[in-house]
Amino acid sequence: MKQKIKNMVVSAALVIAGSVAGAAQDDGLAEKFAQVVGRYGDYQVFQGAVLVAKDGEVLYAAGTGLANREWGAPNDPTVKYKIASLTKGFTAALILKLVEEGKLSLTDTILDHFPDYKGDQADIITIDLMLRHMAGMQHTTGLPGWFTGHFRRDISDTDFIKEIEKLPLLSEPGERYGYSNLDYFLLGKMAELVTGETYAEALKSRIFSPLNMTDTGVDTADALLAKRASGYVWAAGGGYRNQGWSNMDVFGGGAALYSTAEDLLKWQQGLMAGKILSADSMALMFAADSPIGWRVQPLTLPNGKAVSTTNYDGQIDGFSSMLTHFTDSNLTVVLLGNIGTDFQAKRQLTLDLAAVFLAGFEQRKLPLSYHLTKALSQGQLAEGIEGFWGSKGSFAADERRIESFADQIGWAQMPARSLMVRELSVKLFPASARALAVLGNTQSRMGDKDAAAASYQKAIVVAKKAEQPDMLAYIKGQLAGLGQ
Repeated sequence: MKQKIKNMVVSAALVIAGSVAGAAQDDGLAEKFAQVVGRYGDYQVFQGAVLVAKDGEVLYAAGTGLANREWGAPNDPTVKYKIASLTKGFTAALILKLVEEGKLSLTDTILDHFPDYKGDQADIITIDLMLRHMAGMQHTTGLPGWFTGHFRRDISDTDFIKEIEKLPLLSEPGERYGYSNLDYFLLGKMAELVTGETYAEALKSRIFSPLNMTDTGVDTADALLAKRASGYVWAAGGGYRNQGWSNMDVFGGGAALYSTAEDLLKWQQGLMAGKILSADSMALMFAADSPIGWRVQPLTLPNGKAVSTTNYDGQIDGFSSMLTHFTDSNLTVVLLGNIGTDFQAKRQLTLDLAAVFLAGFEQRKLPLSYHLTKALSQGQLAEGIEGFWGSKGSFAADERRIESFADQIGWAQMPARSLMVRELSVKLFPASARALAVLGNTQSRMGDKDAAAASYQKAIVVAKKAEQPDMLAYIKGQLAGLGQ
């Protein structure tokens, strides 16, 4: 007999903590926003702080779940969270500001500021390329020992830069986009060299203080921060566990900041109002074809309506962030979470919240990934998958959401459970070369090279049939990495 997944009551279900504008109360928007957030909380998909603003005026600000599970302290919009890669927007603004001050030039190279740097093509890689992730540098995950805790220990800036030097480039500088924290780590260090200030001091004098961002700064383990949230990831037997200590020094200009939902609204509003950068610098930052520190892209609301946005997100140590500005309507949505909400889930939550104001939100069929998230949080993933097959028509199965969910399980160091979800995805999407490829990746990381090779071979067949040359090249590269 199938084991029934028990309903879970979310602790501190919804704590309304911010101001709610009169218009939102008149139209019942606050209640609708709360219903959307509540659903994500009920399924353990998102817990943290949420803020929605129109023309800079807060329509809704709330917290769901717990900022600290040991003390039972609730999340709210004044709680401080690690914002991970949302840091990059601040670093980009700082570098552009220093260009305006004449302290840096976009054509400066790594070698101009680090004359002893031994990495590939340091005399070719410019600040401009690094800002746009076009330098060809690897991501932090390419560092040997990254996944085994080697860089959770203390390491000096000098020694960390030596580790970066050893990594070969993934592509020629300027050839193609390649996301990398290491680009932005080096940019943060360049800012320190030319200002004579720490990264934190340079940001405070040029961005935080002018915008009255009193609850934002560089996260360090030894700092005493009032209302600092703890980060959590899933525990193997259900529930959550503490993520543990990370050395934030190795993230630097790429991911080392903390902030609040309220401060991030100040940041977005102040930046867009021209309080930090000149018009020329803003044009560079938000260039549609190659933005700096942000994404400039259309997104699709649940009703199918396309909307223009500038947005970015971050993920680190159980923390998950997303800041989205809907440019046509001047609507802003801020999400700061502390249970490791995956990318697809936080983007969908953002779009659902925007739809409440822009299009009218309608409840849809439950995403399969949410059903599985709740099952995993109860320690019943296998039963959740079995339950899905028994009532398949009740759920909406989206390949990218399921993939993103499996990614998050892997980051929580539960590879066997991640593998279960990958295998489910292949069954649901047998004509997807991508599903087979990411299954192979998981098998490879788990040390099952034969199974990985078999998945890659199947993916090649599917990719050829679907005429997907880029995917085909990627899969062949993965096979080559296995020595085949």
